[in-house]
Amino acid sequence: MKIIKKKRYYTIGQFSKISNIPIKQLRYLDNKKILSPSIREIHNNYRYYSYEQLDKVILIKNLGNLGFSFNEVFKIMEDGNLENFIEDLRKNIGRKKTELDRALQAYEDNITFYKSVTEVYMKCAGKKAEESFEIITMPEAKIIGIRSHYNSNVNELFIDRMAQLQNLAKDNNISVNKELCAFLHSGYMRQFTESYGDLETFFTVKDTNIVSSDHIRTFPSFKSIKGLHKGSYCDLEDFYKKMECWAQKNNIPLTGKSLEVYRMGPDMVPNEEDYVTIIFLEIKE
Repeated sequence: MKIIKKKRYYTIGQFSKISNIPIKQLRYLDNKKILSPSIREIHNNYRYYSYEQLDKVILIKNLGNLGFSFNEVFKIMEDGNLENFIEDLRKNIGRKKTELDRALQAYEDNITFYKSVTEVYMKCAGKKAEESFEIITMPEAKIIGIRSHYNSNVNELFIDRMAQLQNLAKDNNISVNKELCAFLHSGYMRQFTESYGDLETFFTVKDTNIVSSDHIRTFPSFKSIKGLHKGSYCDLEDFYKKMECWAQKNNIPLTGKSLEVYRMGPDMVPNEEDYVTIIFLEIKE
């Protein structure tokens, strides 16, 4: 039986091909003192890796595949203590579990976002405003919100209020539905003609059993006319007038209050002509 002698030393190019690690990465590992050539010739600075270093390369690649950074790999290899290595593995498992949970949540959010956009698009496609009007009873809901009087154009407040509410929900570890809602207590037409009014912005809360507090309350059920508006917020006033005409035509008395649900807005789509706002005019009973 013929015994084939293995080559004992390799140039950086040869070692790169054998180990399947790019030359640039080998130089980085060398600079970080994680994996340095066994021999470096002084007169030409040529680097030579030994055959025995392949085991080290395999370990480095395995640790990298497990998600360890180069700095962590260096620490593990420098330390060499098995108990410490086991503890590093345990911590790494925890990190990977957290990353996996976040990735799974991002995946589920993408699915929900996709369904929401396509559902709204299909409902709005080719419909006249009046075709979307219907009488419904809004169910009771638990909300986290901010109610205050505004002294500027109401539309200018929504982005600020959204950021405030998102932070409020996050600080209180409350899971919310992502659609921003606004209830105009002082009358919906005032938002187009006056710079002062009573506005409550909120998110609905997923956990309906959550205890009420300063910013969390139960929003009561109410009967309403529902309309689906597609387009810029600048066109909302005309849409409101069409809803009022429809109510008068059907002898439906209104309180003058409304709920606006921003189904698709600047936080979801880039073109304001694709914004979708669901409007609920409260019916007087």
